[in-house]
Amino acid sequence: MFFMVKGVLGGDVEGEAVVTKPLSPLGDIDPRTGNVRVNSEVVSIKGKIVIMERMKGSTVGSYVLYALGRRGTAPKAIVVSYADPVLVAGCVLGNITLAYGVERAFFRYVRTGSRVRINSSLKRVELVDV
Repeated sequence: MFFMVKGVLGGDVEGEAVVTKPLSPLGDIDPRTGNVRVNSEVVSIKGKIVIMERMKGSTVGSYVLYALGRRGTAPKAIVVSYADPVLVAGCVLGNITLAYGVERAFFRYVRTGSRVRINSSLKRVELVDV
């Protein structure tokens, strides 16, 4: 099953999804460990594909994403409906693939633990294990 996106910054990636509420990098993400609080549990986003409607927060978010990339604790990719300039800059600086403008229906099917593939040339996000 696949869903179209408006664009992809970065290359093709595949990995395990972590579905979360909109995150504020400053406060919600620990750049030293790559851990975030999802509901009442702490989850690692290191090497995962983060799925959220959008990111929230201030311009410091770009630097947190950059720090994740520098420390090797970054996610492989982030998939969002809406990408603001802070998220775009942070993903570029942190070398994190960003798929933005994903179809709304995607959020009805994706779950934490789903296998997700981002195909940059076809501009789509695929649920591999559906």
